[in-house]
Amino acid sequence: MTGADQEARAARERLHSAPRREITVGLASLVCGLLLAAGWSVREELYFTAERGLGYGFGILGLACLVALLGYSFRKRGRSLAGWGLLMTWFRVHMVLGIVGPTAILFHANFQLGSTNSSVALGSMLLVAVSGYIGRFLYARVHRGLFGERQALAQLQRDAEEGFGVVERITEIVPSLTDSLAGHERWVLDRAPGFVGSARRFFTVGRRSRMLRRRCIAGMRGSARTDLGFLESALEEHLQVGVRVAQLSAWERLFSLWHAIHLPLAVLLYAAAAVHVIAVHLF
Repeated sequence: MTGADQEARAARERLHSAPRREITVGLASLVCGLLLAAGWSVREELYFTAERGLGYGFGILGLACLVALLGYSFRKRGRSLAGWGLLMTWFRVHMVLGIVGPTAILFHANFQLGSTNSSVALGSMLLVAVSGYIGRFLYARVHRGLFGERQALAQLQRDAEEGFGVVERITEIVPSLTDSLAGHERWVLDRAPGFVGSARRFFTVGRRSRMLRRRCIAGMRGSARTDLGFLESALEEHLQVGVRVAQLSAWERLFSLWHAIHLPLAVLLYAAAAVHVIAVHLF
């Protein structure tokens, strides 16, 4: 195994395993979506009541799913649980429970608001469920892009160190582009532009890269070198890697922001659920 392969493997482990494309969560979403549509259509028939029977059972199921959701957090952060299965599997189960639990709770509530404490609990649960879907999208964006784009960037940097980088070849032909290419690379790879700066870079990096490419090609056209076609293709690839890495950085910042919001929402959900369960059974 090469050093680059070892670095990629270690990165995967540190990032709790990158999600792969699979159908489990999509299938669970489809099935629960169909059940919700059917339940909504017959909600006026009052087949389910929260206080007894099947409706009460749905409440127990939903609460059990919410409690079980904590398993992923314990597995991810608990060193003593490191040998308890693949974290990717825990994540997949976490997502499925995050779909089944709210579905059961909605049937428990018969798709209606009740008392103040039950309404707060229901609203908190729906917020966390929506947040979870957003988080899954961001998680996949960040982690799927991380291993491809970062490894491509690392390869470009190794080429530059060994004197084989396309930027070095272009600046040999057109020295006046040295500052522009270096400045663009620093701007693309800047890890601390702030959230607003990161968002602005996300939307402008493609346009700036195309403008720089046109300047480089125009500058090289007067050269008598025979490998201009190769250099143009290599430059295009180099700039595209920069675009993807810059955009990945923006996704990472958005994911960090989501995480900072999702955690307080989860705390609110468990607090509201605890108050609701206590109020229902004691009063």
